[in-house]
Amino acid sequence: MDEAGSVMETALALAEAIRRRDVTTITSLLAPGFVHHVPGGASRDADTFTAGIDWVDDVPVRRFPVLRQRAFD
Repeated sequence: MDEAGSVMETALALAEAIRRRDVTTITSLLAPGFVHHVPGGASRDADTFTAGIDWVDDVPVRRFPVLRQRAFD
């Protein structure tokens, strides 16, 4: 696999891990020294970034299942 294919495969694996909220996989896919930059906000290291998957400002994140798709008119 070429470099572009490898990057695409890793990006898709990371997106899927984020969807599942799989912190272990997310952490394993982040580059050493990873920093998440937010426009107009503070930068976050890998530990702070992955902690935000389950908690935001000391509030637990709750996600609810989608029972039916929204109609886009």
